[in-house]
Amino acid sequence: MSETHVSALSDHCDKQIAETQKLIADYPHERAALERVIKGWRATNRRHLALINNIQPKEPA
Repeated sequence: MSETHVSALSDHCDKQIAETQKLIADYPHERAALERVIKGWRATNRRHLALINNIQPKEPA
């Protein structure tokens, strides 16, 4: 994958994380669920970067 695609994937994950963090402010009663969504976006970002860099992703603890 080209550097542009890597940047786009990372940017998309970052954008989704930021949007989800804004939702926490609007819907504090959904905080736990939204934090799991954020955790998923961060994991997705790590997997994409690991795949691009040919690094084996760490297994979740």
